[in-house]
Amino acid sequence: MYGRQKMTALLRRQGHEVFERRAGRRMRELGVNGLVRGKGVRATVPDRTAARVPDLLAVLPGDVDRAATALAVV
Repeated sequence: MYGRQKMTALLRRQGHEVFERRAGRRMRELGVNGLVRGKGVRATVPDRTAARVPDLLAVLPGDVDRAATALAVV
């Protein structure tokens, strides 16, 4: 099934002058519904109790102080 956007595009390709809102109204009157896609499957579920990865930039040699401080008040 098509939703109103795809139905509008299809009708326009066939040479009909139609707007998306009108196509939606006509579909509703005829009881035609577009498909509602479900939520995707989640392949990885995070372990909430696992230890977090440390900040890798903090352990690099020659580490620079990365504190976010303003140099001057604007």
